[in-house]
Amino acid sequence: ARPEMARAAIVILLVSLFLVATSATALAVESASHGWARYDSPLDGPCTVDRVHWTEMTADRFDGQYRDHKPVVLTGMRGRNDAFRNACAKDVLLREWGDKDIVLSTANTHSYLKVTKTLREYVSSHTAPQRLDRRGDDTLIWFGDNNHTEWRSHFDLYVPPPFGTSDADVAYSFGVGGPHS
Repeated sequence: ARPEMARAAIVILLVSLFLVATSATALAVESASHGWARYDSPLDGPCTVDRVHWTEMTADRFDGQYRDHKPVVLTGMRGRNDAFRNACAKDVLLREWGDKDIVLSTANTHSYLKVTKTLREYVSSHTAPQRLDRRGDDTLIWFGDNNHTEWRSHFDLYVPPPFGTSDADVAYSFGVGGPHS
């Protein structure tokens, strides 16, 4: 009976350690992502978009290499938007804006369908991982269609990149979507 009890105790200990490790990992990931859950996906792969440190980007380089040709991610600016990033934490967005109406659109090219919900309703019912067999015209997502007057205090926290081309027609889009959306 003692060897069986010892084996049972070891199994319970291993399961307990696994649960503690899993919980700690989940908390660390959620903390690092400001409260938004992250999901592994078989569709995830390496990012193939060029990454350039913002101090190495010039208007001439952008115009010649990227503008109207391909996307680029400017790096090294993380500290510039700490206030905005913190304001986008899940708990902060829900506390400050959860009861405000947002406009959802279908996740397809033409976005014909528009639906109004509160941010809290949207987060609780539309930000889980997207089923891969679900069509874009059957998927509601929050992107664009923002009330810039109502959300001004939030959007004013965003610090744009430190340069731009003089003839640039700049438009910012803000929203939240779940994986595969």
